[in-house]
Amino acid sequence: LGMSWFKPLGLTIGGIHQLQQADFADVCNEFPRVFDGSLGKFTGAPISLDLDPAVRPIRIKARFPPLTVRPKIEAELDKLVAQGVLEPVASARWETPIVTPIKPNGDVRICADYKCTINKALQDHAYPVPVVSHVLAALAGARIFGKLDLAQAYQQLPVDAATAEAQTIATHRGAFKVHRLQFGVSVAPGIFQSFMDSLLKGIPGVQPFLDDVLIAAPDAASFATRLRTVLQRFDQAGLKVKREKCLLGVPKVEFLGFAVDAQGIHPTAEKTRAISNAPAPTSKTELQQAPFQAVKDLLVSNSVLAHFNEDLPVVLACDASPYGVGAVLGHKLPDGREVPVAYYSRTLSAAERNYAQIDKEALAIVAGVKKFHHYLYGRPFTVPTDHKPLLGLFAPDRQTPQMTSPRVIRWSVFLAGYNYRLLHRPGKAMGHADALSRLPLPETEPDPAPAHHIALLETLPDQPVHVKEVARRTEKDPILCRVLDWVRRGWPLASAGPDFAAYASRKDELSAHKGCVLWGGRVVIPSPLRDRVLAALHEAHPGVVRMKALARSYVWWPGLDQDIERLVKLCQPCQAFRPAPPRAPDRAWESSHKPWSRLHLDFAGPFKWLEVVPVPSTSSKAAIRAMRHIFSSHGLPDTLVTDNGTAFTSSEFQDFTRYCGIRHVRSAPFHPAVSRGGSQQQQQQQQQQQNQWETWLETLESHFTIHNVADPGMKKAYLLRHCGMEAHLLLKDLVAPKLTKSESYNSLVKALTGHLAPKPTKFVERMDFFAKVQGPDETASDFLVALHRGAARCSFSNLAEALLNQFL
Repeated sequence: LGMSWFKPLGLTIGGIHQLQQADFADVCNEFPRVFDGSLGKFTGAPISLDLDPAVRPIRIKARFPPLTVRPKIEAELDKLVAQGVLEPVASARWETPIVTPIKPNGDVRICADYKCTINKALQDHAYPVPVVSHVLAALAGARIFGKLDLAQAYQQLPVDAATAEAQTIATHRGAFKVHRLQFGVSVAPGIFQSFMDSLLKGIPGVQPFLDDVLIAAPDAASFATRLRTVLQRFDQAGLKVKREKCLLGVPKVEFLGFAVDAQGIHPTAEKTRAISNAPAPTSKTELQQAPFQAVKDLLVSNSVLAHFNEDLPVVLACDASPYGVGAVLGHKLPDGREVPVAYYSRTLSAAERNYAQIDKEALAIVAGVKKFHHYLYGRPFTVPTDHKPLLGLFAPDRQTPQMTSPRVIRWSVFLAGYNYRLLHRPGKAMGHADALSRLPLPETEPDPAPAHHIALLETLPDQPVHVKEVARRTEKDPILCRVLDWVRRGWPLASAGPDFAAYASRKDELSAHKGCVLWGGRVVIPSPLRDRVLAALHEAHPGVVRMKALARSYVWWPGLDQDIERLVKLCQPCQAFRPAPPRAPDRAWESSHKPWSRLHLDFAGPFKWLEVVPVPSTSSKAAIRAMRHIFSSHGLPDTLVTDNGTAFTSSEFQDFTRYCGIRHVRSAPFHPAVSRGGSQQQQQQQQQQQNQWETWLETLESHFTIHNVADPGMKKAYLLRHCGMEAHLLLKDLVAPKLTKSESYNSLVKALTGHLAPKPTKFVERMDFFAKVQGPDETASDFLVALHRGAARCSFSNLAEALLNQFL
């Protein structure tokens, strides 16, 4: 018959396509820079956004993320800074808070909530998004097709300085200017489409549509030529392409919701499958099979289903039932009627059926928008919903609430890339979407935004409770079990009582996951587990403020702050090392004009003996001169107790006490008022001082271990900030003449330990031995026996000579 009969008989030769694929791969290999996997950067003029000068700049403070997510956010920020996308700045006139949805691989994506800042000052871009019918009409006569996908399309376009400042994002690490066009900017689709049309202008068979580029050709040679031309222009412009998402040399491709092949353009079965394959009613009150099939045939016929028209307003009606979601894409006619264009429905998975009702309604919108992406992206459309709380979550002109479930935050970021208007419509006017949600196709789809690390309690080291235990206790808790049921099925209209007031005020922010109730990303802990969680949070004695910050990253329950304050007040170590209240400022007395004009009177004592010597100054020389005057009258004492004043810690004063054979003791930083009640009471106080220092040091090291503080500089700063003023002054005296800022953390700890908790040494033993005196009821022989007994415990060698010279 010959090869001329192949086309009439529908015959093809598969091996040719394999050869073509190899040839097209060689074309791609000619441009390694286009496929190197890095972030591209356009080499031409930067993009400039035209902001309305009548709109005042808006600055919104940063939202502080949970502690467990911060390392991932900081790593992503560092990567974007290294790529040149971000630049840290002190502040900017425009500052937009970020939202950080979790990617399927566990990483975070840095997005900005521009709908509450610069989008209010941007006007619609004048460049139109291509009409679908015009794009498809240009593909007539093609037999081989291909599709290219740009990597991080918007971020390949640099912006000028003014636009970079307007796109500034606010994070917990400060503000960052954004030097690339950002996803979420309302005019970004029009800007990018204009750029792609200009870049690929004049290449036959090439149709760009936002970040997708369709290449069509009548034969393999023409396709290779057009592909080479497109890649050459990408290479010259500095753009990059995702090679793993490219389709090259295929006989059929789906583009903008249509199937395109050599025979022409065909509507995909997905448009009508939600109606054609809807399950038949089974209950007695529902319709019979034949009338039901007739209704389905009518709904998918041309008399009901309209063709998509770019000139008519687009409406996407979405609704959810306890077990399914449905969406109807349609047009609003000039007379106000709405006609359907395509239908969509699916059954909820087992996990999705446990979602809160507000999450199910939100899922219906996100699933519908994702399904009809090619119709909706880059053009305005309206989304009616019968669930009014969604207007507070997804309204384009409102800031995304901070306390909401992580999946809703991710969906809000997804919807930020579309130009939509959300409005409330009564349920009786949503019959078409409601019917699809109650008769969904018997198939499930992956979650458009899968939840990762929602139960943040699981990420704690040595978590005190497990998610399964929290879920089991939640089912048995008389309050939380009802709250969980209301979160899933809907809240009652009437007040449920005072026990539920704290939950009812947050009802639009509560969600359910794995049988647990969540407030935002925080797990609501049942009553029997709260003491265990508080003990885990208080393990390192972090104090009230730090403990509240830790709790707000993981858990919540009504009265959490009060429970934390009560626990810290009852904790003895926390109260012992609590910072002293701020000292009242000193107020000078008004000056008197003549002697004996103002007298000051107070009680002092009781004193065993009081010596008062007026001195001209507080220097060491003045103190030594006064001591010599007193010692000349009463003799040399065994022990001299002073505070840590500079006059008593100087080397001159130390030489004086050493020359006189006096044991010099300085008061401790935690107990400066040293007792005057005798040697036994002083030893008890020294032992208490030693125990308190060791306990405080152990608590400090535990804090460093739990919070992964390894930097010696941070350790030293924390020690100096929290040890108290008296210990700080003691450190200055111990390391003098050096400065505390020049000493390391280990050196400071060693100095404090040596002073507050000294280990027994030969010098200490010698001083203790020589400080022993004969008691009032002790005979000379008993005293000598005690001396020999003490000498047996001492390890210094010249004890015998010392005994002879000192005592015998």
